[in-house]
Amino acid sequence: MTYKTHILTATIIGEMFLLSSDINLINNFYEIFIFIFVLIIASILPDIDEKKSKISQIMPFFITTFFNRLNHRGFTHNIFGFIFLTCLSYPVLYLMFKENVNIAMEAFVIGYLSHIFGDMVTYSGVYFIPGVKTKIPIFNNFLVGSYQEMKVYLLLTWIQIGIVLFYFYLFNFGGM
Repeated sequence: MTYKTHILTATIIGEMFLLSSDINLINNFYEIFIFIFVLIIASILPDIDEKKSKISQIMPFFITTFFNRLNHRGFTHNIFGFIFLTCLSYPVLYLMFKENVNIAMEAFVIGYLSHIFGDMVTYSGVYFIPGVKTKIPIFNNFLVGSYQEMKVYLLLTWIQIGIVLFYFYLFNFGGM
């Protein structure tokens, strides 16, 4: 998936999580900002092993220092990479958000795993469990950047619009 599709997928899943959580969506703008910010970064973080990815362009130091010898969709796309980067992110997120670190960690996990899930529906799939290729046969496992991915992106965009309208309805008529 392209970074735009990864971000859109993560925000949809993240918004569903927020709707089902106990966060008061009206009074906690700062917590929601933290959640969305971390969610977006985490949703593109697994592609840090790809030199041409958006996250590698944003943080080139990490690609040249730590991840330049990794194969794309290798370590950062498997369970061990997920656990390692999640553990590594905790102290960083704690320093950044202190009392809101739990919200930031929830967003990190949702964003990261949504990326892995998104790559599972592509033609290449991922090795989330090393040695076991995982492909979920949705949308006929499209190629990254293909016309079929554009159709998936448009479908996700309409879902996102529906969620925004649902939020609008809740805030104005549903009394969250």
